[in-house]
Amino acid sequence: MGLFEKASSFAKKKGLYHKLLELQQKEKNQPRSLYLKAKLLKEQIEKNPAKEELVLPDFKVEAISPKEKDPEFYQFSPPEIDPFEDWQKEAVEEFEKQALDNQEIKQQIIEDENEILTLPEEIHVASQKRIDYYLALFDIIEELQEIEDYEELLESIAFTIQEQLGTRSILVLGNPEVLKQKNVSLFYLLDIGYHSLELSLKENDPFLSFLYDIKQGEILYVSKLIKQLEKNLKQSVLNESSEFLKDFNIYFPIKNHEKIYAIYFLSNPLEQKDYILDDLEFLRILIRIALTHLKQLEKHNSLKQEIEQIKEFNKYSYSIFKFVVEASSKKNFDDLFDLIQTFLEENFYISMFSFAIIQPEENRYKLFSGKNISYDSIQKFNIDINGDLIGLISNLTTIQELDNFKEYKEIVQNYSEEDLAIMEHFIIVPLVHLNWLVGFFAIHKLKNKTLNEQQKELLLYFATIISPIIMNLIINQERELLFKDTFSPLKKRLEQEIKKAEELQTSFSVIDLKIKNLKRLLGVNSISSMERFLRNLIEIINATLYQHDYIVRLGQGRFILILSGRGKEESQIYIKKLLSKIKDMNIFQDSPVQPNFSYDIYTYPKDADNLRKMLALMES
Repeated sequence: MGLFEKASSFAKKKGLYHKLLELQQKEKNQPRSLYLKAKLLKEQIEKNPAKEELVLPDFKVEAISPKEKDPEFYQFSPPEIDPFEDWQKEAVEEFEKQALDNQEIKQQIIEDENEILTLPEEIHVASQKRIDYYLALFDIIEELQEIEDYEELLESIAFTIQEQLGTRSILVLGNPEVLKQKNVSLFYLLDIGYHSLELSLKENDPFLSFLYDIKQGEILYVSKLIKQLEKNLKQSVLNESSEFLKDFNIYFPIKNHEKIYAIYFLSNPLEQKDYILDDLEFLRILIRIALTHLKQLEKHNSLKQEIEQIKEFNKYSYSIFKFVVEASSKKNFDDLFDLIQTFLEENFYISMFSFAIIQPEENRYKLFSGKNISYDSIQKFNIDINGDLIGLISNLTTIQELDNFKEYKEIVQNYSEEDLAIMEHFIIVPLVHLNWLVGFFAIHKLKNKTLNEQQKELLLYFATIISPIIMNLIINQERELLFKDTFSPLKKRLEQEIKKAEELQTSFSVIDLKIKNLKRLLGVNSISSMERFLRNLIEIINATLYQHDYIVRLGQGRFILILSGRGKEESQIYIKKLLSKIKDMNIFQDSPVQPNFSYDIYTYPKDADNLRKMLALMES
C-alpha cells in the first residue's frame, strides 16, 4: 500500500476523509506526484488543532497479532514516530530512479543516432517520393490524352522517366508502323542523353520472341540480358551492338500478347546507385498507362485511316466520273490518251507506263503511246494476238504484277534496252470488254514505289470504264473491225475452209473448247503457275493437230479448233483423245483444283451450211 493510500485509510478511520477530499479539490493545480501529495497531507495534519487524535499508529506487523491487540478492540499509546519519514525517502528514491532511467534512454538515443533517427527519415522520404510519383502520374495521364502521334508519345514517356527518376540516358526502340500492322521490325527511334547508333530488330529476332514470353509490365535487368545473349539469344542482332548495353541498367517492353509497341533501355539514375522499389512501382504503372494510350492511339489511327480511305475513295470516284464525262466526247485516241495520262499521273502517281491496244486488221497488239517510253520501244513493240503474254493477260481478272518480268522473252523482245534498264515494275492492268482483250496498261514506275490494295481496286474500276470507250473509238475509226464481227479472227479462215469444202465436197468441224472453272483456278493459283498451265495446254493441243488444222484463242479460257476435212464423229473421237491426254499428262499438278473442260462441235455443212450460220452457232 502506498503512502497516499495509507494516509487516506487512516484519515477515513478518524473522520478526516472529508478533509482529504477538500484538500484535493483545493490543490488541483498542484503537482500530483506521490511525494508531494504525502507532503501536503502531512502539513494539513500538523496544522490540525486536535493533533493528539491524528497520531498515526505503527502499521508494522511482525507477526499475526491476537484479536485483543487489534486497534479496534485494544487501546494503546503509539511511540512518537514520524510515519512520513520512510514515505518521503521512498518517493525520493523513486524519483531518482526515474531520472536515472531517463538519462540512460537519452544516452542510448545519442549513441545510436545514425541507426534510429535515419529510419524515420527514410520512411518519410520514401513516402513523400511515392506521393510525388502518384501526383506526377495524374499529370502524365492528362498530357498523354492530348498526344496523337506515336513518336511524340514515346518521347513524352521518356522525358517523364528522366524527370521523375533522374535517369542519365534513355534509349527507345520502336516503329510507327506498329500501329498499322501486327508484326513489324523495331529500330532505333530516339534517345535522351545518348549517342546515336544503327540498330534494327527484325520480326524474327530471337530477342523479340523472348520479350513476347515475359509478363506484361515486367522490368528486367540488362546484366541478365547480356548473359542470355551469350547463351540463348546468340542469333539476335543485339549481339552485334552488345557494347552499348553495358551503359544501361534496366529495360522493359511496352507490349501485349499481340505486339510489342516499344522497348526502353534505362541507365542508372543520377542521384542513386540503383532504382528503389518506389521507382520500379512508378515504372510499372507508367507502362500500363503508356500501353493503354498506345492502344487508344492505335484505334484512333485505324479510324483515321478508314476515314482517309473513304475520302480518298470519294476523290477517286469523283475523278473517274469526271473522266468519263470528258472521255465520252473524244473522237480520237490522241485526245483520249491525253486524258488517260493526266488521270494516271494525278490520281495514282504513275511516272512510267506503256499503253498497248489491239490492231484488229493485223491481229496484233502494239504500243499506242506511254509515259517516259522511248520511241524505239513504240516502234519495236509488236505482239501476236496468240502470243503467250497476250494469253496470260487475257485470262487476268485482277491487276497483277509480273515478278522477274525481265526474264519474259516477249517483254525483252518488245522493249528497248534503255527502257528495260529503268523499269522497276511490270504491273498489268487488263482492258477487257465482252471477253475480248482490247488492250492493257503496263505500269513500270511509281512515285510512291508501290500500289496499295485500294488503288489496285480503283485502277480495275477505271480499266472497266475505259475499255468500252476504247472499243467505241476503234469501231468509229475502222469499218472492218474485230468488234463489228466478234469472230473476225476466224472469218477469213472459215471462209477458206467453206470454199475448200465446197470444191472438194468434204466437210470440216469447229470445236469450241472451254475451261469451265477458270475463275476458280485463277483464285487458287498464282499468275506464274496459270501462265505455265496455259502454255502447256496450247502445246498439247498443237501437238495433236494436223498441219492444215487451225487454233485460235477467244477470251478467257476459250479455244476454237478448226479440224479440216473431218466430220462430227471423227471430231468427237479427236476431242475425247485430247481431253484424255490432257488428264494423263497432269499438266497442272501443282494446283489444288484441277481444270474442268466443256466443248461443242459444229460441222459444216451438217450443222451450218454457210459462214453466217456457223458464226451464229459459236455466238449462242
